[in-house]
Amino acid sequence: MLVVLLAALTAWAAPVTVLALIVFGAARLWRSALVAVAVLLLVLAWQRPFPHGSGDPPGSTVALTVMTQNVLFGEADPDALVSRVRSARPDVLVLTELTPQGVAAFDAAGLASALPYRYLAPDGGATGTGLYAATPLSRTRPIEGTWFNAVEAVVQVQGHPVTVAGVHPVTPYSPRWATDHELLVERLGPRVRAGETLVVAGDFNATQYNAPFARLLDAGFVDAGQTRLWAWQQPSWPIGGIADGPLTSRVPPLIRIDHVLAPRGAGVESVSTAHLPGTDHAGVVARVRLPLG
Repeated sequence: MLVVLLAALTAWAAPVTVLALIVFGAARLWRSALVAVAVLLLVLAWQRPFPHGSGDPPGSTVALTVMTQNVLFGEADPDALVSRVRSARPDVLVLTELTPQGVAAFDAAGLASALPYRYLAPDGGATGTGLYAATPLSRTRPIEGTWFNAVEAVVQVQGHPVTVAGVHPVTPYSPRWATDHELLVERLGPRVRAGETLVVAGDFNATQYNAPFARLLDAGFVDAGQTRLWAWQQPSWPIGGIADGPLTSRVPPLIRIDHVLAPRGAGVESVSTAHLPGTDHAGVVARVRLPLG
């Protein structure tokens, strides 16, 4: 577990090393500063913290806006969630930790009118997952085998079918964590490599530096958030939420474990995060351009 947490925090290696370099330079500790420069160069070469994988892919494309939000056992603020949805205007919304009570509360707040089409697998605790969409869904089905519910459906985007999957691998505290990621690699990797237009979103409980999630990226996906200027930007967890209080509400999120994955070669127009009251995860909104054919 310690190794998993350290790997998840790897994104902070670059800013911490820059800070050390500044301190060593100010103290005229030139040898230490030289070591810090060498470490920084190694970190930059490994992390590639500059824009990559973004921009318009060649040929015809369609644009899709996807939002993913962990709603913390269905306890996220319903009015704030609906307001966020109306502002972001996603084509597809993925909710994780979706409970039957949460479904009712979100619909009462107006989610049913904002995104009238859905394929939901709500459940107690953290298990439930759901897909909401602005246009009709077809070929709805569960992704069997993961510990928490995972679902997928096809949405038509400008007349082109796009499969969207909502997933939620268990936390690293569970021995099922790596197994859940490997199952997604086995089930989704061959499909995206075969050319299916497949977008996967949710709370992955992992960063791009955790090996099981990295293997999912290697299977044929690009992480929309990783295409931004710095790999450590746009963190989504932890923020307030169940432990909300004078201290935790002021602690910024440290790592990005909520992701939107697009097929390799897709373009990324924008990625943003926003805190939603009542949950410890920021929501992620990504607008991607998906190549056709």
